[in-house]
Amino acid sequence: MKVSENIFFFFIEIDVESTTRQTIYMIRNIIFCMTLVLTSQVTLAQSKSSYTSEADTLVTVRTISILPVFDNLQGIYSQPIERALVDSLNKSHRWEFSEANTTGAILTPDELESDPDAVKNLAAHLNSEAFVSAGIIKGPGGITIKMNLFLKSDQKLLAQETLTGFKTFDVATVKKKSEEMMERLLNKLPYSGMVLSRQGTRVTVNLGRKDDIAEGKVLSVIQIIKLNRHPKFNFLISADKEVIGKIKLLKVDDTLSFGRIVTEVEPNAIQVNSKLSGLQDVVYTNTDTLTDNGSSSEGLAERPDGKISFGANPAAWLPKKKPTFGMVGARIGIGQFAENVQGTSSSEHSDAPAYPSVSIDSELWLTPAWSMHANIRQGIVNSFSLSNYEFLMGYNMRLGASIDSPKVEGLFGYSTYHLQIDEVASSLLTTKTYSGFKLGIAGAYPLPGSSPYSLGANLMFMFQPKLTESPVSSGNSKDTVNTFGIFGEKEISINLRARAGLDFELYTSDFKSGAVSSASQKHTTASFGFNYLF
Repeated sequence: MKVSENIFFFFIEIDVESTTRQTIYMIRNIIFCMTLVLTSQVTLAQSKSSYTSEADTLVTVRTISILPVFDNLQGIYSQPIERALVDSLNKSHRWEFSEANTTGAILTPDELESDPDAVKNLAAHLNSEAFVSAGIIKGPGGITIKMNLFLKSDQKLLAQETLTGFKTFDVATVKKKSEEMMERLLNKLPYSGMVLSRQGTRVTVNLGRKDDIAEGKVLSVIQIIKLNRHPKFNFLISADKEVIGKIKLLKVDDTLSFGRIVTEVEPNAIQVNSKLSGLQDVVYTNTDTLTDNGSSSEGLAERPDGKISFGANPAAWLPKKKPTFGMVGARIGIGQFAENVQGTSSSEHSDAPAYPSVSIDSELWLTPAWSMHANIRQGIVNSFSLSNYEFLMGYNMRLGASIDSPKVEGLFGYSTYHLQIDEVASSLLTTKTYSGFKLGIAGAYPLPGSSPYSLGANLMFMFQPKLTESPVSSGNSKDTVNTFGIFGEKEISINLRARAGLDFELYTSDFKSGAVSSASQKHTTASFGFNYLF
């Protein structure tokens, strides 16, 4: 209603009878009061500011589902642990459990990480805002447990928790460890609680004495501005936050607390589902002086563990990130070479008791299962030159969640081997090039316990290789190419490993006609080098 319409009532003529005049005044006052109420509601609605962002809404999790748990022991661990995880959610006061009515094969956390379509299909059939995938593998090095938290809204991995080399195998202990991992996994959400309701400046939050808070505690209300996620695996690394207000708790129950808003950046900025943080304050020592910025190394060294933590020459320490993208390595080798060519009327033999070679190896881990390999080797055999190039794809079958777990890898791709002879070589010796598709298998086994050593082997053969010769051809041939190798590695640091290996190669050709009946080349190479994982 416009103000001019209200003012109209002020200009009613005074000569109206008293009763009529009183009636008009009463109607005028009623309309005026209604106008004030409507105006105040409009003003209040206009004053409300929306302090939500896309990132903040994305990580708002109230209901969680537990997918069927995977193990490699036909359900010995998976069934009791799945029940334990469901029970822990049912007992929780911060989240609600939503049953996952899924069908089909049970997928491991690694399979879901590498298959976005499977995650999308699962999310479409769930009524929860997030879901947990868990897998348990028992191997020679102990038990490996992996848990992933996926969001339904964007079907991406948000948080991950992994335990490797757990040596206790009884079901009760593994259940307890899984529940602890579940708690740590959910605590990786970038907030500690949420506002459940607001009336005026009074609020209710979903935190209580079970969260180690007491009356008088002041909590920060935050808005999540941005999620910083891993560029390959998408799990949350950190979150950018902005404080939009403070809440003082006046009454604390076991699972709920009630308080008053102390400050907020604008009226009604704190709303239902606003996020809370600040359960545990950061406490600094030596705050009575300005010389150390409140965190001097001298004060830290006075702690009982100061000598262990810092020592005589303290240095900055940062946590090291585990390799997630691939590997590049270099090796030098000393090899033995022997070549035999059998002709129809004579034969030729050439050997090199020791020749040098250099190898460069690289791997790119496309997914937890798939990898890409590129290898180059160059050598000088007497006066001959050796070149070997490989481009392979690999499929990993791991017996654990870590890259250090025992594994078997199937390999397939293209390879070419070239041995260039000099111009004064015998007429029976030719420059030979073997090329074709290469198939094989490789495996690695880390030694038990905390040993830094691991052993491995590989077996490869070339499928229907093609032989080309120069300057002359010995005729049509049936060719075989086989390679076999064993190796050992030692972990020097999380990113660096030393590698020593012994490789055997055999190239043979049987000719159907011509001056040469058969030819063979054999290499035995010992090599040593380093691999850098990144």
